Parts: sequence; C-alpha cells; structure tokens
Amino acid sequence: MCSCLESSEQLNQLSSRLLSGKVTQAQKDSLIQLRAETAKKCLNYQTMSGEEMLKRKADCQ
Repeated sequence: MCSCLESSEQLNQLSSRLLSGKVTQAQKDSLIQLRAETAKKCLNYQTMSGEEMLKRKADCQ
C-alpha cells in the first residue's frame, strides 16, 4: 500500500508540474511510465473500502 501511495503522490506532483508549462516528449514519456507503474502498484487496492484504505495509509506514515 505504501508504494502505491508514494507512486500516486509522485504522479500527482509530475502532473501538476506539466500542467503549468510546455511539455516535452521526455516528460510525456515519464508521465506515461509513472501512470503504468502506479496502476500496477495500486491494482490490489482498487476495490478496497475507504475505511480500510485509511487504516493502511496511516500505517505508511
């Protein structure tokens, strides 16, 4: 779960940076790769209840 959260945070940060300026092909490629990695890391948690997710998130901090 922790790796899913970390990857999601990295994806959010990269997406925010890309929205604020011109995007290069290398940045697009990084975004695509990070999306794929995040999807893979978070696959087992997609159907988890919000309550369970919050418990696991607390364990990561």
